[in-house]
Amino acid sequence: MRTWLLVAFMACLIVSNTQAAAVGPYPVDAQTLHLWHFDALGGAIVPDMATVNPLHLPLVNGATLASSADGYGNALNTYDGKTGVSPYAGDAVNAIALSRLTGADGAFTFEAIVRPDMAPGAEPTHMEILCAESDGANEVRGFQFRIQDGGTALRFQSLAGSVLAFDAPITYTAGQWYHVAVTYDGNANTPGNLKLYWTALGTATSAQQVGSTTFNLTADLTGTVMSKFAIGNELRTTGGIGTENFEGLIDEVRISKIARTPGDMMLRSSTPWARNPVPVNGQKLVDPAVITKVAWNTAELAGVTGHYLYLAEGEPNMAVNPIVIKDLTEPIEASVSGLKTDKVYYWRVDESINNSAPADANTVTGPVWFFETVRSVPVITANPLSVSVNASETAVFSAEFDSLTTPTTSWYKVGTPDVLLGSQTGTGTKTSGDFTVAVTSLGSGSFAATLSVANAEISDEAYYYCSVTNGSSETKTTLSAGLTVKRLVAHYPFDGNANDAAGTVHGTLRGEPNDISLPGFITGVPNLGQAIQLDGTQYVQLTTEAYPKSGLGAGLEAGTIACWVSVDTFNTPTAMILGTHNDGTGPGCQMWLAGTNGQQINFRLRQNAGDADMPHVIGTTAAPLAGDGQWHLIAATYEKGSVGQLYLDGVPLGVSDSYAANPAFEPWDYPMIIGANNNRGVVTDFLDGAIDDVKVFNYRLTGLEIADMYLVGKPDAALCLKPYANAFDYDGNCRVDMADFATFASHWLSCGLYPQTACGE
Repeated sequence: MRTWLLVAFMACLIVSNTQAAAVGPYPVDAQTLHLWHFDALGGAIVPDMATVNPLHLPLVNGATLASSADGYGNALNTYDGKTGVSPYAGDAVNAIALSRLTGADGAFTFEAIVRPDMAPGAEPTHMEILCAESDGANEVRGFQFRIQDGGTALRFQSLAGSVLAFDAPITYTAGQWYHVAVTYDGNANTPGNLKLYWTALGTATSAQQVGSTTFNLTADLTGTVMSKFAIGNELRTTGGIGTENFEGLIDEVRISKIARTPGDMMLRSSTPWARNPVPVNGQKLVDPAVITKVAWNTAELAGVTGHYLYLAEGEPNMAVNPIVIKDLTEPIEASVSGLKTDKVYYWRVDESINNSAPADANTVTGPVWFFETVRSVPVITANPLSVSVNASETAVFSAEFDSLTTPTTSWYKVGTPDVLLGSQTGTGTKTSGDFTVAVTSLGSGSFAATLSVANAEISDEAYYYCSVTNGSSETKTTLSAGLTVKRLVAHYPFDGNANDAAGTVHGTLRGEPNDISLPGFITGVPNLGQAIQLDGTQYVQLTTEAYPKSGLGAGLEAGTIACWVSVDTFNTPTAMILGTHNDGTGPGCQMWLAGTNGQQINFRLRQNAGDADMPHVIGTTAAPLAGDGQWHLIAATYEKGSVGQLYLDGVPLGVSDSYAANPAFEPWDYPMIIGANNNRGVVTDFLDGAIDDVKVFNYRLTGLEIADMYLVGKPDAALCLKPYANAFDYDGNCRVDMADFATFASHWLSCGLYPQTACGE
């Protein structure tokens, strides 16, 4: 039995940068400034393997780790299919000096292995590999290293110092791995000082230069420039975040303070290093009281005479002396002792070739593996999610946690004070009234806890959370999750007044100037009574308590706004159906008409921080709405963490737009208005027309529910909600009829030859 946590010395990790080709994951050598393997996480943080001034990078906006090329463990996954989610690894808050990315003389090598998963031509914009960027002028911008122009070029773009772009033509096959690099030798304004490389992984043993051999960076990157650094995207809100993420995987990112040679950069695609670790890479809940050894398989290399085992607690850089293992019988096993609970252990096996020493260039460096031991204190592994149910239904919250000893689980309803709903020690179920608490074992020290709230009603609308304690006497608490009872929260039928038929937030009839002329009432949508008539100077003023508004179940985090509109004239850039907007960048909610004859319909939500990652859905109608004498149902549905969607006359209109997962809303500063916009206390953008049956729900209605709402006012209508699944439905009316046959027949005798005169032969 040996204790592996020994005296640190880094010399064992150094491999000469003059070797012909690296045959394993890169080590931290004397020229390395930063190195990310993406094999292990500390929380949601990717560790930088460099020990001097490291850059540890958080995963952001859904970036994950996924299986890398064979033998390289995990890679960074920033693929989103261009949904606008914007995944990356980086820091959008704290800027760094560019001097942290170059040598003292300005030299650098930026390199990685990448797997583009979006085919060339399908990529609508650029795919950033590495980027030091920020909003603003060049004094806060560094560089971009990316695949350019839909996949046809590799670009390095310098923004600090020399404002230059260097492009090299490349080709790639989606789903295959490539090594990519840019080097600069620090000799400014010298032809050939900058080189680009693009090499398919496989049999190549050195990087292949692409593009011009006389690229000339006329000045070093300005080391004092402070910029934000990211892998897999650029951190600019101006046309950047969400539009230039790398559509695929990125791994083995290394930044060096020299211009490395082609033979010092290439990684192989085979697996000539130790493999099949036990515990498996990333394994959790390893019990120190049970584990007695680690195991692996020898590298598939000639001349392996032994192994150098590194194992360290909480330290991925392996700053420990190696243990020499001479056994060559598969699988190789090594006894371990001294492991502790509540820890992450990193380990690596290097292969000695013909008795090569640890620091010998012939010794093959292995990948970094890790495992986590069981937790003595409870560890929350999954927080409950907010739920939305109909009245009288059962709402269920779920959480997961790890615990080495028997846990006691308690659920609370947030209040003043918080209310204990039930507790359960160990596994089992307890019910008290409408509240049921249950705990089940998931095995190996993992548990699931649920709270069921039966017969949900408005008084149950609140936030709920779970707390866990065990023999350690330390309590851990989940995040809170909300319960919303689905309902119509506001309804203005405008049947002779502006009262709220679903609540108490009644409206007041107003006119500009000085209420000389007030709105009147006309015959409204069939089956819906009267409607309110507005002449372009009139509106309905609600209050700051009007829906949608801030608060749980109040219609901003999730909701539906629907109303019937008949537009008389449109001679203004914008005509608001409803809206209010707080001061500054604060919350807002608006639905309006714009464009030629009001053909463009808009719906927008803003949160406290402004428009970023908030839905703004735009749709253009096939024909002008103004003056057509018709009633049209306009609706918007939205839900945080999902999308916003417009509907016109029961059918989706425009393209859905993403909605942030955790928006924050302050109360309204100014009253909500129907028929105009309350622009920070100033009433503007009046509608000339009529509005009927304004409804606000605190949940997102389905497309079928919107269609049903339309059919109430237009019972004789027939809706084509989705394209008919038939190649012969040429006019898209959900049926194959004589009109489609006429279209087909008109092309039946078409010759298809060019020029057309050839068809007469």
